[in-house]
Amino acid sequence: MKILFFINTGLAVFNILPFPPLDGSKIFAELFKGKVSYYIYSMERYSTILLFMLLWFAPFRNILIFLNQRLGILIIKLVEIFV
Repeated sequence: MKILFFINTGLAVFNILPFPPLDGSKIFAELFKGKVSYYIYSMERYSTILLFMLLWFAPFRNILIFLNQRLGILIIKLVEIFV
């Protein structure tokens, strides 16, 4: 059960990254309207290739793993407090 939990939190962390094909970029674009949002939406054509390149880059992957673990531990502790 914990494996599925950490997979789910990992996908959530990954999805809120501010890179154009992901949902985090749309949130980021709405927060900073104007030239920033135009730049983000214009980068969507090339963003998939850029995202795959970042995922192959080991330090970026390590940051995602670290964030996933910390968020998962935080959520588990919060659930233990309230349940």
